[in-house]
Amino acid sequence: MVRCESGINAMNIRQISSKEEIYKVLLSCKNDFFSLQMHDEKKLREFADKYSQNAIVFVAEENKDVLGFIAFYANDLVSHSAFISSIVIKKQYQSKGIGSQLLDKAEEYVRLNNMTSMALEVDKMNEKAIKLYMKKGYVFVDEQTNMMKIQLF
Repeated sequence: MVRCESGINAMNIRQISSKEEIYKVLLSCKNDFFSLQMHDEKKLREFADKYSQNAIVFVAEENKDVLGFIAFYANDLVSHSAFISSIVIKKQYQSKGIGSQLLDKAEEYVRLNNMTSMALEVDKMNEKAIKLYMKKGYVFVDEQTNMMKIQLF
């Protein structure tokens, strides 16, 4: 059980892997994705299928209510780089440290699995997310693709 600041009493972060459970989490966050393409339920099903097969997904919850999630890949055994596919925090829970704690959990996982870096792409208009990533040590490595990366070791 993780204690969180700013009004969240008892947040729990746990790993999920079943396609149905991932779909339910994605669906509960569908209005909170920065990308409008993710508001489509068919697209959410496709991502749930893809994540259940190849990604690691952590969900942040309080009393079984979804607060947000992170989905990432840590399976590149050549470059030893993990890639964050999605991190979404429901709007009413943003700026309460949940995104930071989900990133910490993902970074801990990739370190334990011998990854040396973690990358992500972010929309330049998503200033809140960029601020969080920079605070956590991520830097832009490719301005044209909006790629950010952090060295973990």
